[in-house]
Amino acid sequence: MFTLNDFLKLELMKDANLLTSKLDLSQKAVQYISVQEPPVEGFIRENEIILSTAIALNNEESLLKFVKNICRFNAAALVFSFVPDSELTINQEIIDFAHKNQFPIVEIPWDLRFSDVTEAVITELKRIESQEESKCADLQKEILQLYFVKKSLHDVARIIAETTKHSVKIMDKNKSEKGACLLQQTDQYHEMEIEVNDNLYGYLYLSVEPAIESEPVNIDLLNHYINVPLSLWFEKEEVINITGLKIRNDYVWKLAIEKNNSQEIITQGVQLGFDMKSLYFCALLKLDPNDAETESYDPDTITKTEKRLLSLLKEKNIKSLMSYKNERFILFLEDKPDVNVSDLLNELEEAIFDIIPVKKFHWGIAEKPISTTNFPEQYRKAKIALEQAIDLNIARLNFKQSRITSLVNQMTPHKKAREQALEVLDPILANKRLNENGMDLIETIVVYIKSNFNTSKTSRELSLHRQSLLYRLDKFEELTRLSLTNADDLFLLQYYLRLLNKFD
Repeated sequence: MFTLNDFLKLELMKDANLLTSKLDLSQKAVQYISVQEPPVEGFIRENEIILSTAIALNNEESLLKFVKNICRFNAAALVFSFVPDSELTINQEIIDFAHKNQFPIVEIPWDLRFSDVTEAVITELKRIESQEESKCADLQKEILQLYFVKKSLHDVARIIAETTKHSVKIMDKNKSEKGACLLQQTDQYHEMEIEVNDNLYGYLYLSVEPAIESEPVNIDLLNHYINVPLSLWFEKEEVINITGLKIRNDYVWKLAIEKNNSQEIITQGVQLGFDMKSLYFCALLKLDPNDAETESYDPDTITKTEKRLLSLLKEKNIKSLMSYKNERFILFLEDKPDVNVSDLLNELEEAIFDIIPVKKFHWGIAEKPISTTNFPEQYRKAKIALEQAIDLNIARLNFKQSRITSLVNQMTPHKKAREQALEVLDPILANKRLNENGMDLIETIVVYIKSNFNTSKTSRELSLHRQSLLYRLDKFEELTRLSLTNADDLFLLQYYLRLLNKFD
């Protein structure tokens, strides 16, 4: 780093007069130099030496105003060269202001040309920049060498710390530590992104203060030279993770379709890190994309989605096995009594929606597991449920519901049965006062049936007064001409409700 101390030690500055002698200039960085005359609004850069004759000024008051203007831009220093016999002087008020604001003011002889000063400073700046670049280039080579000999990011952090004399932390994009070398205890760090071609891999943290007195670090230059080499470790880890995910993906698919899960297959699962002793139920998921032209998703999107789902399940402490085949997610989820499956699927949908714009989710869910090795049977049942969920265009269907639906569909030609169902229920569905926009008689009947025809329980479920519920039940019988006390009518009613996807 080139400082004001270095500037004043230049040979051509031997006759310079530092008017603010009380200031410490050893840490005052210099990055630019220019000649400026009033007015200077917006033309001053931070850490810039300003050379000026102040020739346009005619009194100390305007000179003070000029000094204040330069100071507020955080310039490195203001260097005056006054015309011989000029009446302008740097009075005590100006010097007091400069001391108070830690702003150096220097006066140089009139015969010292600004062009010579500027050239000398630029030469020094280029020399130091060249040294810094050489230092960073050497560090880059060392880091690359560490990569080629398969060293860890802890080794990289150590090399960077030894070179810069600053504490170093290297973290992935989730802010998990991958390597560190702490030369001192501190909470203050510069953060630099490890990013290549708009792909964020992680972060490099460099302590603000060095552990021992040393040359300041050019953060931007350092980041420029070591950014790409650091990304290599993250690229390698990404390849390993994707390869591992594909191997586990293929295994789960094999587990689902093999007729019998032999001990050999179970052992393979254990070797891949799966808990094969837990009970799992199968859930299959098909996504309906927002875009009608989208028939399949690219592999990167699916991989990203799988990682997000696995991460979410891990956060919730739910063991899982996952695969993606034939445009379907295959999930074997740990059967935990304290987990509400519906709520869990809601959370999985939210996680997917953050990555993929989905119009609708279709789930097929198997029955509760009874053994630890019935993966093929679980998959078969979930597949049956999913196929019917897609055919009926409903969001979720479990295997038990799908068996009832399948039986109903076989009893009567589908088109004719739907016509019959609509004919009976249309007086309600077509009436805004009675359908879901009003008192919702259909929902009332569904809850009534699910409550085993118990009016007290139904009232509680719907938060209705009992008299209001009885009015709704009577109204339903009147409009549909079906009796809620007749077994045949009740069977027919449930049949029609299922056909119209009103009874889930």
